[in-house]
Amino acid sequence: MLNKIIVKRAKNCDAEAVSRLYFETIRHVNARGYSPRQIRAWAPRIYPASFWRRRWRSYQVWIAFLENRIVGFAEIEVSGHVDCFYVHHLHQGQGVGRALIKRIVREARRG
Repeated sequence: MLNKIIVKRAKNCDAEAVSRLYFETIRHVNARGYSPRQIRAWAPRIYPASFWRRRWRSYQVWIAFLENRIVGFAEIEVSGHVDCFYVHHLHQGQGVGRALIKRIVREARRG
């Protein structure tokens, strides 16, 4: 039986795990389509949690959990534009992105 993916609004305490997820996803998944120079510019280091907490003031942020571990996140602007959308490199193809999108669409329809 597959474990259920839970999607919730981000909390400040999620910022450190999101920072690691962002860095690792860019370094493993996005590296397939970008040059090493582009990857270094995009994710030169693991950003401090404070970077994400400040950033999240301007976004609605959703976090995907699997077995109480953060495996994906999405940032949505007030306009509805999806700015960041990342699924951990070890959880690609497992429905994490689908669960995030379903939640985002459901929230958008609530308006």
